[in-house]
Amino acid sequence: SERLAATGVASLYFDRRRTPFGEAPEVRAYFAARPRLHAIVDFSCYTGAAARDVATFLLEAKVHVDWYIYISSDSIYEVCSPKAHPEKPTEEGVDDHRPPSLQVQAELNAADPYAHGKLEAEEVLRELQPGSSWSYVFLRIPDVVGPRDTSFRLWLYQILVKLQPWTQVPVP
Repeated sequence: SERLAATGVASLYFDRRRTPFGEAPEVRAYFAARPRLHAIVDFSCYTGAAARDVATFLLEAKVHVDWYIYISSDSIYEVCSPKAHPEKPTEEGVDDHRPPSLQVQAELNAADPYAHGKLEAEEVLRELQPGSSWSYVFLRIPDVVGPRDTSFRLWLYQILVKLQPWTQVPVP
């Protein structure tokens, strides 16, 4: 945090589970001292409600933000309609929409609540963007390996790599 401050970058650590964003004294003080920001990089938003909480505060407090950079996930595609053109690269506005059937949406959301929450947050930021000062960027990061990863993907991949000579299963 001191290294960032030396470069002119300010950071705010806030636990969203503790209190609503705009009601926290440290949040109000932070933005009162910084009514104009070049960018917000949101690493910890997992639901539409959390995104709405932050975005609504920024709008009501009249905080000018040039860029809202939301760290999303490529998991959002798990709750979207299948790609219309699988041979083409994924495009925002084309491949990141929920299926038209509410029943299918509910089934996909139940199967992957994490992806549902991340996409819901993107939807909220898109919805509120026209009345805001910010442009947005959604960084849809692929699977991350770390202490909170409970998928065992890395270990399963390692097993596939080790067994590949005997299974003949192509491993990318």
